[in-house]
Amino acid sequence: MLLALRADARTVIEWDFSGGMHGWKGNHHVTDLTYSRRGLSFTSTGVDPWIEGPAIDLRIDRIIKVTVRMHSNANSTGELFYGTHFQAGHSVRFAVNNDADWHEYELIIMEPLGSNTRFRLDPATSEGRIGVAFIRVDELTQWDDPPYSAPVRPEPATTTAGAVTSGLLELRYVGTGIGDFTIDVDNREMALGYSNELLGVLFGDVIEWLDINDGSVTGQSDSDGVIVTAYLNDSGGGAWEIRREIRPGPIDGAITMDVRIRVDADRDVMCIPWLTILAGMGTFGPTKSQALLAGLEYLSDEPGSSEADISTLEHVRRVPDPVKVTFPLMAISAEGRYIGLVWEPSRWAGPMFDSPDRIFNSGAHVMGLTGPAVGENRFENDLLAHTPIKLTANEPITARLWIIGGQDDTAVPAVQAYVDLRGLPIVPQFEGGLQSAAQLLAHGWVYSKIRQGGLFRHAVWNDRFGAVPAPDAAMFMDWLAVSLHEADVELIAELHMAIDHALTSIPQGRHMDGGVSHVRPPTAPLLFGDIEAFVQRRYDAAIDLLEQFDANGVKIYRPGEIDYGSTHFTHHANGYGAAALVSILESATLSADPELIESALELLDKQTLLYTNTVPRGAQTWEIPLHTPDILASGRLAKAYALGHILSARRDYLDQARYWAWTGVPFVYLVNPTEGRIGPYATIPVYGATNWKGPWFGRPVQWCGLVYASSLHMLSRYDPDGPWLQIAKGITASGLQMTWPPEDPGRVGLLPDFIWLKSQNRDGPAINPGTTQAHLPELFGAGKIYDVRRLTMHDCLIHAPCAIRNVTEDKTGASFTVDGWGAAQSPENYHILVSGWDGPTPNVTILHAGQRPDLVPNGSSIRRIFVAGGELLIIHLKGPARIQITERMQ
Repeated sequence: MLLALRADARTVIEWDFSGGMHGWKGNHHVTDLTYSRRGLSFTSTGVDPWIEGPAIDLRIDRIIKVTVRMHSNANSTGELFYGTHFQAGHSVRFAVNNDADWHEYELIIMEPLGSNTRFRLDPATSEGRIGVAFIRVDELTQWDDPPYSAPVRPEPATTTAGAVTSGLLELRYVGTGIGDFTIDVDNREMALGYSNELLGVLFGDVIEWLDINDGSVTGQSDSDGVIVTAYLNDSGGGAWEIRREIRPGPIDGAITMDVRIRVDADRDVMCIPWLTILAGMGTFGPTKSQALLAGLEYLSDEPGSSEADISTLEHVRRVPDPVKVTFPLMAISAEGRYIGLVWEPSRWAGPMFDSPDRIFNSGAHVMGLTGPAVGENRFENDLLAHTPIKLTANEPITARLWIIGGQDDTAVPAVQAYVDLRGLPIVPQFEGGLQSAAQLLAHGWVYSKIRQGGLFRHAVWNDRFGAVPAPDAAMFMDWLAVSLHEADVELIAELHMAIDHALTSIPQGRHMDGGVSHVRPPTAPLLFGDIEAFVQRRYDAAIDLLEQFDANGVKIYRPGEIDYGSTHFTHHANGYGAAALVSILESATLSADPELIESALELLDKQTLLYTNTVPRGAQTWEIPLHTPDILASGRLAKAYALGHILSARRDYLDQARYWAWTGVPFVYLVNPTEGRIGPYATIPVYGATNWKGPWFGRPVQWCGLVYASSLHMLSRYDPDGPWLQIAKGITASGLQMTWPPEDPGRVGLLPDFIWLKSQNRDGPAINPGTTQAHLPELFGAGKIYDVRRLTMHDCLIHAPCAIRNVTEDKTGASFTVDGWGAAQSPENYHILVSGWDGPTPNVTILHAGQRPDLVPNGSSIRRIFVAGGELLIIHLKGPARIQITERMQ
């Protein structure tokens, strides 16, 4: 039986370190360990400092709460280990506020402990000064779960409250109780209401459970909707009123439900039944096509709250902390239809989700809204509060929710319905605009620890990332140098020195490939030259990458020291081969080699056969299980199909690109889960954990989102009616918000590996500025760092280190405009690459603003070369220009 907690607690022990050490000691990464009237104080000198205490005896039938009061200026990664001995998985992780002020942290241990239990506090994973005032251990008493009765189909009644219809969705009352309804989608029953929801009221030491179907119920309907009200009385004489007003929603396929609960006397409430629906009860049962709880669960026909992606207690996700919910949506799809629930988050109401249902044992799936929400009054995954929430007499509490439904076998239309219904948040504003952002990132490249002379590190994290040659760093710095105001003379000069040093540090034979950024467009050779060698190397690499896939298009996962495929249902995943797939397709656009294009598109077609309408998974198997839902998988697959569409103009590729782009949206925060500045458009990386132990729920890793956003930018040109551009801009803006500020000179301008949302603390490796900078121009309307366009009639591709606009073509040639390199459209040298032009070297006419058209002599500013079976035209330019390419007469 699952248990819930008592509001009161018994203190077992409190170690008040103002009076001594009390048997606590530190490891070899702790120095200067002493105590004073302020408590313990010590210095962390390494990556794994800890202090550990003496053994105590605890009752095995209690939940343990450990309260730690401490201050720190080290990093934010805190962890409390527990047990008779210390081992991975038996710990509670928490975010440490590292502002050097005192803070208290309440850590809940749900596992039974018992005799000879010891605790070990790991307050940081970096250098810093730390103090601990006290550590207190409390035992919390437990409540039984609510005594839910088995769900049953409601008895039909001759007179009911009526029905509400919206699009293909219909909610129809079939009985007389407040929960006696069915929900149909396209004339197929998809869910039932739960008739015996319970309201829990605390009287002294006893919870009184009120079945909301036991009271009198009234129902009325009008031309627009239905109102159903249940009237109950508790044993203390309190009169309760639960009212549900149900009307068509603002979009087709959505029904709005406003719920109001009121009592005429002050009451302490432990459980509030806003709404419970049982999807598939009596119809498709526990099976499904997909299921989604945004931020926590993205399932195919498999159980939720499983240990396939995380093996610690956090694998249970039935009543989550709201900070882990990226936006308020849950959905189930089956039999070509979906049904979902959207709600307005509040302290009174939070989600309850289980697929299949192990809460009510309905043989179906449960989606509900329960109160209070996880937070001050309720622990995660408990079915009622640990501390009652106060209702004041005759002051109603309310919740608004929407039931959604439509046709499809996936969760994607539910995500689309959410965006249509609730919209997207505004893109966060970065104070000071483009110039402030450019200054911040420039400082990151030039002055932070990312740079070592002419070499650059991917990230700053002790000695884990060595400095390497980085053509992409030179390219990104060059864009900043030509985009900053002339007033930034010193910073621009430093950038130019760093660029020169970076370029001279590239070994012969590297040819502008490689680098340090997670988002690495093929821009460097278009600025610094050596294009033909770069394209040849990319072509050769693509041929090698094609060999990684078998005849069916599968890239088989082969485990290393750790088998990250051990919890997956097969030996491959859509995201596992996606990075190689993108590289092959991008190489095909660069060389325009017909055979490579044909092979790349054949491989893409095989991916379609393998993975259409599946869950994005498996893109981070260096530390994440192959099974784990993954935003990188979404982004890379969206980009692969967008590239396929560019290469072929095939509509089915664009449809696939849209699908995979939508699968990434549930990883993006479309609401702010805290009151902090950082929140909207932050992106969590996976619905799982590192090595099955380190959970990422509610912990944004923005570099993963920025890779996804890069794909959305490419897709937005070909699907302009989609939400892609706003989401992509929002993700970049959120990355800027997360970037370390000038107050941290060693990491200024660098992107934190992850963010603790509740404390708004940055943590982990400090990543080079390129990942954030890659689409900075689009955020501020300053063009692009890279663009690619296809000339359909001439079957060739244009590559530019800037935006390509106003493309026109006919049988004799084509014209297009290029913005020029840099946000200020400065007169800097750069190249345009035209891949795959067939026939004689063409005439090229260049029109610069305010100048006469210039017919470029053959061999002067245009070169025609043959690389990897393809033909390349390289056009040398300065500044913005209109280019006309026409066939040369034989």
